[in-house]
Amino acid sequence: MIMRKLVLCLFGLFLMANAHADWEGNALVGISGDYARYDGTYNIGLYYTGRPIFPKTDYQDRQRNTGFGGGLLVGYQFSCNDWLLGAELSADWVDADKERVFVFTDLSNFLSWNSQLQTRNKGFYGLSTRVGYQMAPFFLSYLRLGIEAVHQEFSAVFQRAPNVYPFGLKLKEDLWRNHVYVGVGAEFPLPSSCHIQLRLEYNYHFPSGDLQEGGKIVDGNANPVFALSARPAIDMGKVSLIWNF
Repeated sequence: MIMRKLVLCLFGLFLMANAHADWEGNALVGISGDYARYDGTYNIGLYYTGRPIFPKTDYQDRQRNTGFGGGLLVGYQFSCNDWLLGAELSADWVDADKERVFVFTDLSNFLSWNSQLQTRNKGFYGLSTRVGYQMAPFFLSYLRLGIEAVHQEFSAVFQRAPNVYPFGLKLKEDLWRNHVYVGVGAEFPLPSSCHIQLRLEYNYHFPSGDLQEGGKIVDGNANPVFALSARPAIDMGKVSLIWNF
């Protein structure tokens, strides 16, 4: 449904641009430097299927990672008087894959667990529309609306001290998720060229469906079962150089 609305919007922009002779179009390409922050909560469920029987443990751990990266974009835009309408394809890669290490104890304080959790984003691949207004000869502000496919890897390790409890559980899931994102930005022409522009942009990537994984340790006694889910949101700032053709 979201993709259909986005395609209809792009088609509407195309019709609008061709319905008025004073609209001018041009292609563009760009490179960007990115800074991203991942903010979300890991939800861990633990219960024992053997002996002794204890109530289920629900534990939450906050994830907040930051990192740098870069990206590429290509697009086409139409301008008329002070208005700008455009569409862009983008690809971004950000290194914000810090591992989260902590210890939690089950509800009955029977066993404590060493935990290692990590969510890796291997790439953001987006399609977006952009609407801008020329506030001054040297300053254009704009809004962005887009949808993207995000390649993610979700991994977790649960274990105790190996010399005390020689059992553990490793979980790993490689998947794709779709996100809607919105943004606001400003564009400035560089003094040395009328074809190269500098962009400053902020995007908010709404959370997608939960990332979920689970598994069981068979130790012949407690037989613990783990269920894990996460739903991080992503903030991203971008500084880009744009070449207009």
